[in-house]
This record gives sequence, C-alpha cells and structure tokens, in this order.
Amino acid sequence: MGTYAMTGGATGIGAAITSRLQTEGHAVIVIDIKNADIAADLSSRAGREYANTELAKKTADGLDGHTAYGDGKLALTRWMRKKKLR
Repeated sequence: MGTYAMTGGATGIGAAITSRLQTEGHAVIVIDIKNADIAADLSSRAGREYANTELAKKTADGLDGHTAYGDGKLALTRWMRKKKLR
C-alpha cells in the first residue's frame, strides 16, 4: 500500500479521507495545527519549515500521494515538488 501526506487531516473532511485511506491499508502522515502526526501551523514560515523537515524525516523513500486541506496546502505542495517527493 502507499504512503500519503495529508495536510488538514485531523478534523472534518480531511479526517474522513485519512480514515478511509487507513482503512484501505495506506499509511497516512497527518499534518495539522494539533492532534496530528506532525503538529505545525502552516500559516507561518517557521511552521512550514518544521513540517517540511519532519515530513522529510518520515518519508525517506518518498510519498505516493498528498492530499491538502487547510491553509498550508499550496506551500507544502510547492515544497514537495521542489524536493521531488511523490
């Protein structure tokens, strides 16, 4: 199965998608402001840098996908493209 990063995956629709992916056997790394695998405020540069660093540590073999919800989605997606994570 795949490994996915989910920004905004701790609550609401993001949590439902996270649950669905996990039920299907995928590993999901949730990035959110609280109650997440990586707790970070993606609205701040420091928060994005922290999330980027932590995600890179957790995904040395890369990602199979990324689903974005919340305010930090564009910043993280751009970082992932730059780092060639997939």
